[in-house]
Amino acid sequence: MQERALRANNGKLTRPPTSTGSNVLDPLADQLGRLGSLLDQEIATLKAGQLGELSGLTQRKLMMLLQLGTHPASPGRQASPSLLRELASIRDKLSRNLQTLQLNIRALQELSEVLAECHRNADSDGTYSIYKR
Repeated sequence: MQERALRANNGKLTRPPTSTGSNVLDPLADQLGRLGSLLDQEIATLKAGQLGELSGLTQRKLMMLLQLGTHPASPGRQASPSLLRELASIRDKLSRNLQTLQLNIRALQELSEVLAECHRNADSDGTYSIYKR
């Protein structure tokens, strides 16, 4: 199967890039590349306020993170510079994703407080208020 993924290039066998730029023969780099693309999508969706589209993105992100968590460790394997760059990129994207999620959560909390205050004011007849209506 992996032999088919290799392709001849001037007499040398090279790895074809995937859509994310990683190599299909390095499953970890491939998974990280797909996770990075998904995080970019989720951040853009959050910033655009398209909360209805988040459910599917969140499920896919959680599945990818779970798969990464179960990725078999390769003792003695030296991490390539490109893999280290990919990991740094994922760390940055996860940080931006967290910040964007926290911003949306704070906004929803503030909106909830405003709505609760409006509801309390609508239910109150002013009996116990120091201000007359």
